[in-house]
Amino acid sequence: MTRNWIASAAQFDCKLGNPAANLATIIRLINEAADRGANLIALPEMALAGYGFQDREHARPFAQSIPGPATDEVAVVCKSRNVYAVFGLIESAEDKLFNSAALVGPNGLVGRYRKVHMPCVGADWFLDQGDRPFEVFDLEGLKLGINICFDSSFPEAIRSLAILGAD
Repeated sequence: MTRNWIASAAQFDCKLGNPAANLATIIRLINEAADRGANLIALPEMALAGYGFQDREHARPFAQSIPGPATDEVAVVCKSRNVYAVFGLIESAEDKLFNSAALVGPNGLVGRYRKVHMPCVGADWFLDQGDRPFEVFDLEGLKLGINICFDSSFPEAIRSLAILGAD
Protein backbone atom coordinates (compact mmCIF):
# COMPACT_ATOMS: atom_id res chain seq x y z
CA MET A 1 0.00 0.00 0.00
CA THR A 2 1.36 3.41 -0.98
CA ARG A 3 1.53 6.01 1.73
CA ASN A 4 -0.13 9.40 1.26
CA TRP A 5 2.49 12.09 1.71
CA ILE A 6 2.12 15.45 3.39
CA ALA A 7 5.35 17.43 3.30
CA SER A 8 6.20 20.31 5.60
CA ALA A 9 8.99 22.86 5.32
CA ALA A 10 10.06 24.17 8.71
CA GLN A 11 12.15 27.35 8.87
CA PHE A 12 13.80 28.77 11.97
CA ASP A 13 16.57 31.10 13.06
CA CYS A 14 19.45 28.68 13.65
CA LYS A 15 21.70 29.69 16.53
CA LEU A 16 25.27 29.81 15.23
CA GLY A 17 27.47 27.38 17.13
CA ASN A 18 24.68 26.12 19.38
CA PRO A 19 23.78 22.61 18.21
CA ALA A 20 22.00 21.73 21.47
CA ALA A 21 19.52 24.61 21.10
CA ASN A 22 19.13 23.97 17.39
CA LEU A 23 18.53 20.24 17.91
CA ALA A 24 15.83 21.04 20.48
CA THR A 25 14.18 23.32 17.90
CA ILE A 26 14.50 20.68 15.17
CA ILE A 27 12.79 18.12 17.40
CA ARG A 28 10.06 20.61 18.39
CA LEU A 29 9.39 21.48 14.73
CA ILE A 30 9.25 17.81 13.69
CA ASN A 31 6.67 17.19 16.43
CA GLU A 32 4.64 20.28 15.47
CA ALA A 33 4.62 19.28 11.79
CA ALA A 34 3.62 15.71 12.71
CA ASP A 35 0.80 17.11 14.87
CA ARG A 36 -0.47 18.86 11.72
CA GLY A 37 -0.36 15.65 9.70
CA ALA A 38 3.00 15.98 7.96
CA ASN A 39 5.01 12.83 7.46
CA LEU A 40 7.97 14.36 5.60
CA ILE A 41 9.60 17.38 7.22
CA ALA A 42 12.37 19.43 5.59
CA LEU A 43 14.47 21.66 7.83
CA PRO A 44 17.07 24.31 6.95
CA GLU A 45 20.51 23.98 5.48
CA MET A 46 23.05 23.56 8.29
CA ALA A 47 20.21 23.74 10.83
CA LEU A 48 22.22 21.94 13.49
CA ALA A 49 25.23 24.27 13.72
CA GLY A 50 24.25 27.37 11.76
CA TYR A 51 25.83 28.70 8.58
CA GLY A 52 27.81 31.88 9.27
CA PHE A 53 31.12 30.58 10.59
CA GLN A 54 34.15 32.68 9.75
CA ASP A 55 36.49 29.80 8.96
CA ARG A 56 36.96 26.05 9.02
CA GLU A 57 38.56 25.96 12.47
CA HIS A 58 35.61 27.79 14.06
CA ALA A 59 33.18 25.37 12.38
CA ARG A 60 35.04 22.13 13.10
CA PRO A 61 33.94 21.74 16.78
CA PHE A 62 30.30 21.78 15.67
CA ALA A 63 30.64 19.08 13.01
CA GLN A 64 29.17 15.62 13.55
CA SER A 65 29.45 12.28 11.86
CA ILE A 66 26.53 10.73 10.01
CA PRO A 67 25.29 8.60 11.69
CA GLY A 68 25.99 10.47 14.87
CA PRO A 69 24.43 12.02 17.97
CA ALA A 70 22.01 14.32 16.14
CA THR A 71 20.80 11.70 13.66
CA ASP A 72 20.32 9.28 16.55
CA GLU A 73 18.17 11.78 18.49
CA VAL A 74 16.12 12.71 15.43
CA ALA A 75 15.62 9.00 14.71
CA VAL A 76 13.96 8.53 18.12
CA VAL A 77 11.44 11.27 17.29
CA CYS A 78 10.89 10.00 13.74
CA LYS A 79 10.19 6.51 15.06
CA SER A 80 7.77 7.73 17.72
CA ARG A 81 5.90 9.90 15.19
CA ASN A 82 6.27 7.60 12.13
CA VAL A 83 7.73 10.44 10.04
CA TYR A 84 10.77 11.27 7.93
CA ALA A 85 12.92 14.36 8.39
CA VAL A 86 15.70 15.99 6.39
CA PHE A 87 17.96 18.40 8.25
CA GLY A 88 21.24 20.11 7.51
CA LEU A 89 24.47 19.83 9.43
CA ILE A 90 28.22 20.10 9.09
CA GLU A 91 29.29 16.51 8.55
CA SER A 92 32.73 15.40 9.68
CA ALA A 93 34.23 12.50 7.76
CA GLU A 94 37.90 11.76 8.42
CA ASP A 95 39.69 15.09 7.81
CA LYS A 96 36.87 16.57 5.69
CA LEU A 97 33.92 18.79 6.56
CA PHE A 98 30.82 18.80 4.36
CA ASN A 99 27.63 20.85 4.15
CA SER A 100 25.34 17.83 4.39
CA ALA A 101 21.72 16.87 4.77
CA ALA A 102 20.75 13.81 6.79
CA LEU A 103 17.57 11.91 5.94
CA VAL A 104 16.14 10.11 8.96
CA GLY A 105 12.98 8.03 9.26
CA PRO A 106 11.10 5.66 11.54
CA ASN A 107 13.79 3.01 11.10
CA GLY A 108 16.73 5.36 11.64
CA LEU A 109 19.17 6.92 9.19
CA VAL A 110 18.03 6.52 5.58
CA GLY A 111 20.84 8.41 3.88
CA ARG A 112 22.82 11.59 3.47
CA TYR A 113 23.60 14.11 0.80
CA ARG A 114 26.71 16.28 0.58
CA LYS A 115 26.33 19.65 -1.13
CA VAL A 116 28.09 19.68 -4.50
CA HIS A 117 27.83 23.29 -5.70
CA MET A 118 29.70 25.51 -3.28
CA PRO A 119 29.17 29.27 -3.59
CA CYS A 120 31.84 31.56 -2.19
CA VAL A 121 29.76 32.67 0.80
CA GLY A 122 29.26 31.62 4.40
CA ALA A 123 30.54 28.24 5.49
CA ASP A 124 30.55 26.97 1.90
CA TRP A 125 33.62 29.12 1.33
CA PHE A 126 35.79 26.70 3.34
CA LEU A 127 33.87 23.40 3.50
CA ASP A 128 34.70 20.48 1.22
CA GLN A 129 32.75 19.90 -1.97
CA GLY A 130 30.43 16.91 -1.90
CA ASP A 131 32.11 13.73 -3.09
CA ARG A 132 29.17 11.35 -3.48
CA PRO A 133 26.95 10.76 -6.50
CA PHE A 134 23.39 12.05 -6.56
CA GLU A 135 21.08 9.48 -4.99
CA VAL A 136 17.37 8.82 -4.76
CA PHE A 137 15.98 7.37 -1.55
CA ASP A 138 12.88 5.14 -1.47
CA LEU A 139 10.58 6.21 1.35
CA GLU A 140 7.76 3.70 1.30
CA GLY A 141 7.16 4.31 -2.41
CA LEU A 142 8.11 8.00 -2.53
CA LYS A 143 11.34 8.49 -4.46
CA LEU A 144 13.11 11.40 -2.74
CA GLY A 145 16.14 13.25 -4.07
CA ILE A 146 17.98 15.88 -2.04
CA ASN A 147 19.73 19.09 -3.07
CA ILE A 148 20.95 21.87 -0.81
CA CYS A 149 20.34 25.53 -1.64
CA PHE A 150 22.76 26.57 -4.42
CA ASP A 151 22.65 23.04 -5.91
CA SER A 152 19.14 23.86 -7.12
CA SER A 153 20.55 26.65 -9.30
CA PHE A 154 22.02 24.04 -11.62
CA PRO A 155 19.55 22.12 -13.79
CA GLU A 156 21.95 19.21 -14.08
CA ALA A 157 21.55 18.42 -10.38
CA ILE A 158 17.75 18.26 -10.61
CA ARG A 159 17.90 16.45 -13.95
CA SER A 160 20.23 13.83 -12.49
CA LEU A 161 17.77 13.13 -9.69
CA ALA A 162 14.86 12.94 -12.18
CA ILE A 163 16.79 10.46 -14.32
CA LEU A 164 17.40 8.39 -11.19
CA GLY A 165 13.62 8.28 -10.64
CA ALA A 166 12.99 11.01 -8.06
CA ASP A 167 9.38 12.07 -7.64
